[in-house]
Formats: sequence, structure tokens, C-alpha cells
Amino acid sequence: MKEIQLACEVENFTDLSIIPYFPDRDDLPIIREHPELRNGEKLRILIPENIVVTRIRALAEKIEAEVSPNPDNFVFGAILEGGRYLLTRMREFLPPDLNARIPIEYLDIKSRLATKTGNYEIKKLPRPEIVNGKIYRVFEGVADSGRTIEITQAVLSQPPYYLRELRVALLMDKKDAHEGVPLASCVDHCLLAMGEEWMVGCGPDTDGRFRNLPYVALYKKG
Repeated sequence: MKEIQLACEVENFTDLSIIPYFPDRDDLPIIREHPELRNGEKLRILIPENIVVTRIRALAEKIEAEVSPNPDNFVFGAILEGGRYLLTRMREFLPPDLNARIPIEYLDIKSRLATKTGNYEIKKLPRPEIVNGKIYRVFEGVADSGRTIEITQAVLSQPPYYLRELRVALLMDKKDAHEGVPLASCVDHCLLAMGEEWMVGCGPDTDGRFRNLPYVALYKKG
């Protein structure tokens, strides 16, 4: 299991063996003016853009080393919509010829109520003929309860799917939201960690807004 450290104690943000934890603080920079903000709303920047980019670039280096020996063994994917941002930004740091060789198959699994009710909705799954026999490298934006990743792992482990392996790279683990419950075994990279606060940016959104913020922010209604 990778070590979680308070972000203020992390010396090297390129080290993916350490997951930096960012607690809420009273002195976070406040954003009160943004085209997507509505009356009474505000954002507080929890993780600045430079740290997010550093972590994603470090992930890209790991992914490049992973897939370069045999790109034909891999398929990329993302859990929509939050994971698309991480996949897109990560691919910006990969060589274009490598990107061109690896197909992308998206998933869309809605599991907001799955923790309480067990219910979830599958809106999109990868094509079996593309991912079967491959290492399916999936990117996800945030893990609250972790149920979306668990459901993804369960769905893709039964017919018509016969993956060689499922590997998930996660941008943000809301570790306090599933305290004592580990993330699914398929998660092999987690870039950042935080508490249970309402976060937006770098993929996660609220009402479709703030998804493409280059930093991670805490959202407040008023």
C-alpha cells in the first residue's frame, strides 16, 4: 500500500509511491469571480495547478514506461465524465506516435446511490472486441465511496469481457469518505488525497460546471 503523507511534508511531488494528502485549511485562496460561479457561490483552491500538473506528468512517465515495450497490449479508457480530464492531460505528455497506437474506450457508470442502495446505472461500456485480451488502463477523476471503481471491476470481470488485466489510475481519493475501506485492488496509481469536502476541477464538477479548472478547488454554495 502506498504511503499517504500530509502535502506540507512532501518534498518530491514526482514520487508516485507517496500520495500527498491535502486537508481543508482556513487560509486557502478564494475565488469569488469566475464565469461559472453563481450568486453566493465561491471556490477555494485546495491544490494549485503546478502540483496537479507535476503529478500528472509523473504519471505519464510511468504509463509511458508501462506501455512502450508493447503498446498493442493496451487499451486506454476513462470513467466519464470525471476521468476524461486525467486521461486527456496525461496523454499530452506521451509521445504522439505512442498515443496513436493505443485505442480509447470510455465507460459511463452512474453509482451515486450505490453505497446506500446497491443500485447503479450503466450508460456506456467498452466494446468487448476492442478490450478483450488487453490490459485495460482506465482513468478516474475522484473516488468518494470507491463504489464506481468496484462496480467497474465487477462488470469487466464477467462475460462478455475477458480482459488480460484492469488497471485504474485515480486522480483524487477522498480517503475520509471511505475510512477503513480500501480502494479496489485494480487501483495501482493514486495522485492526490483529501477529506470529504465537495471538490471540483480537473475532471470532477457540480452541475456540469468547473470540470475543466486546472486546479482542484473546494466548492461552497454560500
